[in-house]
Amino acid sequence: MKIKIKYFLFLMLTARILFAQNNNLSDFVPLKSSGNIPDDFRTLSTIKVEKEKEQIDKTDKHKTRKQKERFILLSNFTIDEILLSGKVLFNEEVSNYVNKVADNLLKDNPQLRKELHFYVTKTQYVNAFSTDKGIIFVNLGLIAQLENEAELAYILAHEIIHYVKKHNIEIFLENQEIYSNDNKKYKGLSIDDKYLASSYRSRENESEADIEGLKSFYLHSKYSISAVDKSFDVMQYSYLPFDELPFEKSFFETEYMKFPEKYFLKEVEPIKTGDNYDDSKSTHPNIRKRREATKLLTANESTEGKSDFILPKEDFLRIRNLARFEVLRQFIISKDYANAIYNSYILLKEFPENKYLESIIGYGLYALAIYKVNYSVGSVLEGYKKIEGESQQIFYFLNTLNKKEISSIALHYNWKLLQKNPNDKYQEKICDDLFNLLTKNCKMYLSDFSTSTKEEVKQKNENNDKNTDTTKLSKYEKIKRKTKNEEVKNDDNFISFAFVDLLKDKNFVDKFNEKQKGIDTKSKGDEDYNEESIAKNKEQRKAEKKQRRHEKNCGKSLGIDKILIVEPSYEKQDERKKDQIRYIDSELNQIDLNDRIKKNAEIAELGLNILDSKSFLESDIDKYNNMSQLKEWFSEQLKNTKNEVNGIIPFETKYINNITSKYQTKYACLIGFEKIRMKKDKVGWAVAGLFCFYTTLFSIPYLLKPENKTFFFNLLYNLETGENVFVEFSAFKSNDFNDLKNSLLYDTFHQIKNSKK
Repeated sequence: MKIKIKYFLFLMLTARILFAQNNNLSDFVPLKSSGNIPDDFRTLSTIKVEKEKEQIDKTDKHKTRKQKERFILLSNFTIDEILLSGKVLFNEEVSNYVNKVADNLLKDNPQLRKELHFYVTKTQYVNAFSTDKGIIFVNLGLIAQLENEAELAYILAHEIIHYVKKHNIEIFLENQEIYSNDNKKYKGLSIDDKYLASSYRSRENESEADIEGLKSFYLHSKYSISAVDKSFDVMQYSYLPFDELPFEKSFFETEYMKFPEKYFLKEVEPIKTGDNYDDSKSTHPNIRKRREATKLLTANESTEGKSDFILPKEDFLRIRNLARFEVLRQFIISKDYANAIYNSYILLKEFPENKYLESIIGYGLYALAIYKVNYSVGSVLEGYKKIEGESQQIFYFLNTLNKKEISSIALHYNWKLLQKNPNDKYQEKICDDLFNLLTKNCKMYLSDFSTSTKEEVKQKNENNDKNTDTTKLSKYEKIKRKTKNEEVKNDDNFISFAFVDLLKDKNFVDKFNEKQKGIDTKSKGDEDYNEESIAKNKEQRKAEKKQRRHEKNCGKSLGIDKILIVEPSYEKQDERKKDQIRYIDSELNQIDLNDRIKKNAEIAELGLNILDSKSFLESDIDKYNNMSQLKEWFSEQLKNTKNEVNGIIPFETKYINNITSKYQTKYACLIGFEKIRMKKDKVGWAVAGLFCFYTTLFSIPYLLKPENKTFFFNLLYNLETGENVFVEFSAFKSNDFNDLKNSLLYDTFHQIKNSKK
């Protein structure tokens, strides 16, 4: 018996060690789900809706029953949209930890515990939210800000009460009454007054969740009393970074490049500490009210046997670090580069020379340089005046840098990363882009950067002045000498010394010289602009014209043998209805679309794989993770497209190699249909019909005949470069007939597969 126990303990210890090594923070990789895919993710929304409708009380009034049916429809499809967004984690370290805390909290309520499912969502926002289905989502952004396990337990207790008290459906039904014109109580109120009434009801529910969560669950646990008040600190300061640390001026400086004092603020904006703000238009009571209400309940509670941690403290610290590392990635995906850089800077204090943290900072600088040089940096870099606390310093610094300065700093930082990992092809592409940025966009030459230190240049100039008879110099030589001396004395010229150390690296110099050749400084009057170059340009324009004519007549001919399709989409809308999206029709058509895609790809002889959540089996965890990973890649890339940014390598590309190898293609696409039944303008025809009998005859068939529009899109990307290789947007004034769908699918697949002749 003792041998079996020892063997069991050995297995447990081994499993714990292996589990802990699953994600080594020294070389962090994005969090992934594991195990079997839960039923919550695999059951069709349509089936969930039908089952819930059967449970509605038959004695309810017709109006109430209809409102409940509407709630069931909207809530199921909304929750499933979150579940299948690619942002939800299950059965991995962080979500397992959250579930263990829930176990401790609900140890005396086994039946309730069975009803609840806790999932972690990959987002930087500090929040947790409950649903009427017993699904509770906890954002990684919240876990990243917590100080202890007990704070998480109190927040979970709050969310559990929302489920127990059915607050979601209660608020929905209440709002139906508030915004309805039939209810005498609210009839005649302005929109603002109705909103205030709705907010008041929501605040009541939040207060109830605070109090009942405390009384029903938290106080019956062994969790610390003081953690309740501290959890409100987390909420109050949720907009701030992980910690408050001064950003050191020397962080991006080198031994040779020093920034002028004017690039940094003397004092940062203090953090606002008020918690008694006006909450009359808020869905939550202000923090002061929530603190005071809970203090009344905990004032006389014994602290004996209470603790901030029931699970091992080291487990919490690891989980929080995992959450923080993942949140950095979410900052990058969301284009919040300054916050990604500052929070990575904070974590580097605890994890010096961490490869992942350094890669986040390197990418943040790279992306900001591209936006600052070619696009509107304001779309990805908030103005520093809106920022409070120590992070304001980095926002000010990044806003102050001009395009040449930030490009040089970004190249220096990223080249240093490449030196540490010379075989990293992804890092090499980042540096390649930055070389292009400096040479082709900023028009900078290698000669613009000094190979000597500032002190060495000063000394050299002084020696030249001593050993030169300036009276014999020409006017132009004097001007050049004086200008050179002034440039060295000027602190604003710090960027000239950005690469003093790197110019000793032959690879760096060779790459700079290679890119420098591409700088376009010639014009038609220059001697190099000869007949040969004219002929070459003429041939190039001729080839481009021929290609455009071919694409117009025959479409593109990409010659791609295989593609990967991520979650084909199908949405049906009816503008005449209150709820315009036809959820059930959309889901059924999406399932049908998958079959049509496969059949038309087969006819076009195009190889493909479809990652579609509607067809996942319980064991398809790898497919789920692949889908999640690609959705985040597309999310990042489409945000660039929205800002009209081209040529930037998505950060997620560094993690995509396993997918391109597995599916044997580097091409992935988003494809789908949208069908809209339009709302007709009936008023004009009705008025005309009052005056003319013949108009009425024409208006009747017009009004009876539905007006439909069908839209089709296909976006094909190269996953390795981020390049959009194929774009198809089509619109038709017709219904979404099967022949139309098949025709569009075959045509787009044929263009992708067909080779140029």
